[in-house]
Parts: sequence; structure tokens; C-alpha cells
Amino acid sequence: MNSPLQNQFKTQIAGLRGFAFQDFITRLYLLKYGSNGFLPPRRVRDSGSDGIILSENRVVACYAPDNYDKKDFWKKVKGDYESFEKCLKSQYSNWSFISNIDIPQDVISKIHSELNRHALVLGIQNIVSSVEELSSGNKRKIGSFLNIDPDYFAREFLGEILEDLLRGSPFTDSTIQYETLLYFPDKIKLNFTLDEVESVKTEYDLFLEDGLFRNISVLLSNYEDEEQDRIKIRLMYDLDSIFQGTFRERIHSLTKLYLNRYSNENDDEYLTNIRAVLLFFFEQCIIGKKTEDEK
Repeated sequence: MNSPLQNQFKTQIAGLRGFAFQDFITRLYLLKYGSNGFLPPRRVRDSGSDGIILSENRVVACYAPDNYDKKDFWKKVKGDYESFEKCLKSQYSNWSFISNIDIPQDVISKIHSELNRHALVLGIQNIVSSVEELSSGNKRKIGSFLNIDPDYFAREFLGEILEDLLRGSPFTDSTIQYETLLYFPDKIKLNFTLDEVESVKTEYDLFLEDGLFRNISVLLSNYEDEEQDRIKIRLMYDLDSIFQGTFRERIHSLTKLYLNRYSNENDDEYLTNIRAVLLFFFEQCIIGKKTEDEK
């Protein structure tokens, strides 16, 4: 089942037409292959090329039909291939045709049997998969181009973090209770130095205003009680495994541990979501020293 973010990508990509779809493919492939790996197309073309993947020696042809018509679709495919064969095949041996629809299998078979049996034919599902393979930072760049609400990315990243915590946790039949806290300022003072208190409060307020705590609560509500307990136990175990330093230093170390685990880059978006998860469970008394009234 696709996630809400994947569905957003699919919907937005499927709605592109003409140069907008070509521009999207150009942006996607520049991120995927790099500026030295993909040669963008010219606006006025005479060779049937919508870009060239240099690393694959492959010419790309794009088409986003207003409405699918088998005859018109085949005419477009055939015309683009004939232009490629006439103008570029001597330089680039490979060819691909990309469309933002689900290309029928009989059309794919016809391309392979009548035009080029090695042609790479990609439809909407293949395009969404290419987007999913991007780094989180590049995925957000594509999302911005497609005008996708950033909140979808926040929920996706938070979901990945919670899922990974669940996968790495042991089975448990114990229950860890959430508590509605009335003593959060006191809890901050108990775990952080006076110099650190204001920055923690500010961070907490920002997460609250941005809706990250709400997103975490919604995501957690989709888990069974036993699964929620496993997530909490994993988090407590990971923090307890960091022996040295003040509470703030241990939280920073845990943040780095999770950032390295969930992202292969210095990703501010992942960093923000990891910090939100840790502060959320801190507020819920899962980690950190408790005030006397919470014990």
C-alpha cells in the first residue's frame, strides 16, 4: 500500500502536461544522475530527444497525454523513436520512452517487437519508484517543484523513525503508561542546566506550533498498545546504552545515532523530526528524570 506521500507524488506527476512533465523529468534526472550524468533537452527540438542519460548512453523521450488514445499514443512513440533513429542513434545506442500514465502492456510489447526490443519503457509507477530512490533532501526538492505540502514529508519521516524503533525492539507484554503532564517546566529544570532550559523550551514550543507533536500522536495511535510499548522500550534502551555525559549530551549522542541510522546525509529535516520524537517522549516521562509529582 502506498503511503500518503507516495500517493501525492503519483497524483501530482500524473497531472503534469507538455513542457511541465518534461521539466519534471529533467529535474528528477538531474537529481538522480547529477549534472555530469544527465544532459537536459533544448526547448526547441529536432531530434526527438527530451534529454540524454550520459552514464547509460541513453536518449530519453517524454510524453504526457491529455487523454490516453491508443492510436495517438503509438503515433507519438513511433515518431519519437524514428527521430532518435535518424538523428542520435549513431551517437547514443540506448533509448527510453517515459509517460506519466500506466502504459498498457500491449503497447510495451509492440514497442519491443516493432521498434526496439531493448527500449526502456517507463510509466507512472516507475517514475514514482525513481522518486522514492532519491535521498530525502532531493525528494523534498522534487516535492517542492510539485507543490506537495511539506507536512506530508514530516509525517513520512516520523513514520519511518517510529517503524524502525518498532522493528528494533523486543516483544513485551508490559505496559508503559502515557501521562498528561502538568509539570513540564519543572521536568526540564530537573534534566537540563539553567543555561539549557530556555533553548529546550523554545525547541518544544516550535515543535508544538509546527504540528510535529500532533503528527507523532496521530502516528502512534495507529499502533497497537503492545507496539507502542515496544517503541518506548527501544527508546529507553538506546538512551540507557549511552552512559557518559549530562542528559543533554546523551540526548545529542542519541540524536546523532538516529540521524546516522535513518539518513545517509546531514539532513536537517530528519534532524528536526528525530529531535521532536525524543522531546515528545521526554514530555511523556518515557525518558529523563521525573519530578516528585510524576513518580
